[in-house]
Amino acid sequence: MQPVDPFGLDPPEGSRPPPSRGDKGFLLVFVLIVGGLFAVEIFREVTPARMAVLFFFAFYGLLTVLHEAGHALAAAAVGWRVSRVQLGFGPTLGRPTIGGVDVEIRAFPIVGLVQVAPDRIEGARWKNALIYAAGPGIELLLAAAVATAVGWSTITSPSESWAVVVAQSLCLAALLGAGFNLLPLTLPSGQVTDGMGILRSPFTPRAVFEAMMIGPEIEVAMKDIEADPRGALAGFEALHARHPQVLLIHLGIARALEALGRREEALLRLRQAVQETDPDERPEAEALYIAFRESVSKPAR
Repeated sequence: MQPVDPFGLDPPEGSRPPPSRGDKGFLLVFVLIVGGLFAVEIFREVTPARMAVLFFFAFYGLLTVLHEAGHALAAAAVGWRVSRVQLGFGPTLGRPTIGGVDVEIRAFPIVGLVQVAPDRIEGARWKNALIYAAGPGIELLLAAAVATAVGWSTITSPSESWAVVVAQSLCLAALLGAGFNLLPLTLPSGQVTDGMGILRSPFTPRAVFEAMMIGPEIEVAMKDIEADPRGALAGFEALHARHPQVLLIHLGIARALEALGRREEALLRLRQAVQETDPDERPEAEALYIAFRESVSKPAR
């Protein structure tokens, strides 16, 4: 489970120049050549052991769906709202709504994220840890169930049986997927693995969960800034009266002020909010302030 970037500081979709036809053509040719050579080697002599690689990658994609479903089901079980699920990365293939949840399906289903919002602050820390653990947990349970059904000695031994190789590929994909997600890592994008999320949950400040609770309201106000900055500013001020410690609200106020041409006031208010932030959150808040300052200092095109 990975949190969606709530700050909106990355370039919006469509702001980067689209790949040229030459870039797309080169990528297509490269994928066809590599895939063709791989297929020739695999199908030159079809055996269960050779096909295990294909089984592994096929199962890894399917397990990504199961992994994210684990997060979503755990969130629903503890009463949290699931607002969005993203499966994979790359070009978007579809955006169906499943059970009232927006699901974004992308071309390469090897990663995913689930966006959730707590129903109340009480118990939020342990519920958050449980939701993080549910993704890798469901993969480990599946691997254990398959290994028990096939036999532990069989699942760990070389085999020329198609059924056994399929089961081995499934278990390996589940173990590797769960194992990687349980590593306590913070990625360059600022997102965290499930392992890091579990470790951080007991120490997550209350304001973070408040921000998650009102995330949909913040998103609506953020989208209104360009069309109606005065209305957006009023909305953020109302949210601030209810949740004065949520840094994202201060960011929204600063963005609305900047849209109204009051850049100095925007920077001063956001700077003051950063200085009043809890010391444990100060580095992240400082980074947010710097990113905002740089964004408003760029010359208009």
